[in-house]
Amino acid sequence: MKKIEKSAKIKVEIEKCPSDIYGLLDKIFWKEHELVNIAVNFLMHIKEWEMRGSPYKVTEWKNYCIRKNLSQSKYHNILRRLKRVGMIKKSYNKTLKVHEIKLSKKFSDYLFSLERIWDDFCKS
Repeated sequence: MKKIEKSAKIKVEIEKCPSDIYGLLDKIFWKEHELVNIAVNFLMHIKEWEMRGSPYKVTEWKNYCIRKNLSQSKYHNILRRLKRVGMIKKSYNKTLKVHEIKLSKKFSDYLFSLERIWDDFCKS
C-alpha cells in the first residue's frame, strides 16, 4: 500500500520576508505560533545528533518529550508539519533496524524550483 503524502500550508507575506529560522517557522506554524520555539529547538536537536554522526532515532521521542516537558500531541504535531513541508525526513536504518529522523533539503529544493520557474518566466 502506497503512503499518501500530505502537504503543508505556508503563509506567504511578500513584504515580510523572514530574517531567521524563527521567522521562517512562524510562516509554517502560522495557526499555532506557540509551537515555533519548540520546533526550532527540535530542529536544533536533530541537527546536533547529525553532527555527532548518529541521527536522531524515532524511539527517542518519549525521552525528548520528558526532557522538554512536551506533550505527545505537540511533539507529533510539530513532527508532522516539519515532515510535510520537507524540512525533516524519516527513514529506516536497516543496519540498526530503527527509524531515524534527519534534516532534509526537500524544502529548500522546492523553493529553489519555484524561484527557477519564476525567473524563467520573467526572462522569457
